[in-house]
Order: sequence, then C-alpha cells, then structure tokens
Amino acid sequence: MSSKLEAFLGSELLPLFRDGEKLLALAPTGLSDYSFVVFPFAKVYEGFLKKLFLSIGAINEWQYNNDRWRVGRALNPQLEKELRHESVYDRIVEHCGGVELADRLWQAWKRGRNQIFHFWPGRNKALTLGDAKEIISQIEATMEAALVDCKV
Repeated sequence: MSSKLEAFLGSELLPLFRDGEKLLALAPTGLSDYSFVVFPFAKVYEGFLKKLFLSIGAINEWQYNNDRWRVGRALNPQLEKELRHESVYDRIVEHCGGVELADRLWQAWKRGRNQIFHFWPGRNKALTLGDAKEIISQIEATMEAALVDCKV
C-alpha cells in the first residue's frame, strides 16, 4: 500500500485495513467459503469511496454523513434516468478522466461487496481463499488508481 493511500484512509479506515491483513494471514484452510476475509476490505472500500466522492465534490457533507445514502446506488452506471441527479458515476467520469475509472470503481464495488455479501437463491457464490485474495488485491489497486486519476 502506498503512503498516499495510507494517508487518505486515515485513522478511521487504516486500522480496519490492517485488521483485514491480519485476518487474511490467519485464515484457516479447508473452509467452504472465504467471503468473510473480504469483509474488512469491502468496508474500507466503502469508506474510501465516500471520502473520495466528498473530496472531488461528487457528494456533499450531508450525503457523506447520512445513514441512508448508498454508495452502490450512486455509483451504479445503470441508475434510472429519473435518479440521474444522484449519480456519482457521472461525476467520476467528469472529474477523474473518463469512463475507465468509473467502470473500475463500479466493478470493484460489485465484485468486492454486492456479489459476496448478498444471497440469491440458486446463485450463491462461495469464494476460495485465492478468490478472496484476488478481490482484495482488486480493491486495493482500484483505490490506488482512483487517488492518481482523481488527483486527490
């Protein structure tokens, strides 16, 4: 992790990231699903995104602090037209150099949170330890890229 990302995560999110690293290092073998290993990193990613969105002016203080404002809904590129005013995706495209980063942020969100922590009958996805490590790497690399592309 870069010192820039460490500084951006700050005293609230960096300890959780470090806890995730400890959990990953201690993860036992032979389990049927390692989704739990991804959880601290997914939580850090949510906090990172909120801080990023606030820092580039994509959201305001009320949204940042509001318990009911949802990152996934605002970042979703398929947001319904009547809700487009809530779209952070469009603001990322404008402020951070285009669709590539916005898509990357969305894909990391979907893969590192939505597809892991929701249950859909007949479509439940169990992660191997290797899958969990790959998702964690994707989340970290995406955060690093966002800091560069958004010039934060």
